[in-house]
Amino acid sequence: MAAKISVIMTTYNRAKLITEAIASVYAQNYPDLQLIVVDDGSTDNTLEILQPWLGRDDFIFLQQANQGQPAAQNLALTRASGDFICFLDSDNIWLPGKLERQLAFMAEHPEIDILYGDLITIDGEGRETSRYNMPRFSGRIYRELLKDNCVSGNTAMMRRHCLERCGPFDASVRVAADFEMWLRYSPHCTFHYLPEFFAKYRVFPDQISSDKERRFNSVRMSMTKFFTANPNLLPVAEQQKIWAAFYARWAYYRAKGGKLWPAIAAAIQSIRCYPWQKAGWRNLAVAPLLVWRASR
Repeated sequence: MAAKISVIMTTYNRAKLITEAIASVYAQNYPDLQLIVVDDGSTDNTLEILQPWLGRDDFIFLQQANQGQPAAQNLALTRASGDFICFLDSDNIWLPGKLERQLAFMAEHPEIDILYGDLITIDGEGRETSRYNMPRFSGRIYRELLKDNCVSGNTAMMRRHCLERCGPFDASVRVAADFEMWLRYSPHCTFHYLPEFFAKYRVFPDQISSDKERRFNSVRMSMTKFFTANPNLLPVAEQQKIWAAFYARWAYYRAKGGKLWPAIAAAIQSIRCYPWQKAGWRNLAVAPLLVWRASR
């Protein structure tokens, strides 16, 4: 008997793009699939665009007042009945064969809880811009996640028991909620990176993830939450090094954005966390130059 797959898709004012996203799910031609779409308070003609699918038995459509993507994803998860759960943003696209390939791999490796892969970056018009992907990792990857979110949610497939054991998204985390969830899962679930392209990821200026300051603040809160829940998982010195690297990176982005004093504050915080790490001192020194370049 084929495993059932629940696909979670949330949308907010993506009427012009969601058709392509939905089509890429059904193009997988998988026999036992449910697609759950949650409209998070769209003000465009999303409902009109979705009319062709509303009568399908394998299509569930839900609406809520705008509460943010994590709350919408959690609403969808309450209706998910699949053995496996996948996520696709309404402005992104799955590549053909994604589900078939991942299911075959998961069947061969029952020890793997969450499987993910690489993305092809496209622009707002769907034109490919890059196939570069950050370093990705396998295993209990909390150390790697604490340095950067290496898990591409649009490519991920997870077993249902992960959700049952570790819980859904934290709806209070409005930016980078996927990072908080993967980080929370990482001490308990085995991740595996399969170096194949599974999705196209669309990048345009109005994405929430483009707001670096909000993202860094959100990541800081998620890291604090993780260390509070797992105080003895890593030695104190290693935790300090991780925080130092985080603040050094924040200092760099602030300086590149022309924010001198916030950049200096982040660099000083990095040095306080672990003064023997060079990145904090380096970014403190180069901050004025980066700010000057940003102003030109």
